[in-house]
Amino acid sequence: MDSPSVFFSVEIAAGLIMAVLDAILAITFIWTYTRCQRLCFLLLCAGALIFTLINVYAAAICYSALTHTTFLSTPSMHLVTSVYIIMNPVAAIVSFIGTILLLRFTLKLYATQKT
Repeated sequence: MDSPSVFFSVEIAAGLIMAVLDAILAITFIWTYTRCQRLCFLLLCAGALIFTLINVYAAAICYSALTHTTFLSTPSMHLVTSVYIIMNPVAAIVSFIGTILLLRFTLKLYATQKT
């Protein structure tokens, strides 16, 4: 196997593994939200779902490059890639805010239990 084939194969595997793990996180955040009704878990769920879609798309792009096939028309590919480029930092920001709110919630909970 040549080097690009190995690279694309590893990227496909990593993208799919991360997509599955992000989907599991999203389900966990939804379950947690149903228990405590905190906004931070919805934000974390949204971030995880966006990252799931991003990772699936990245794996599909790598598969397309590995097999030299196209799965979308060129105009569609430009649109989806633009959305991909925009949504990656959006997901990171949403997840960051959700994490900060989760830490805030946890520290408040810990402070009330400590006193």
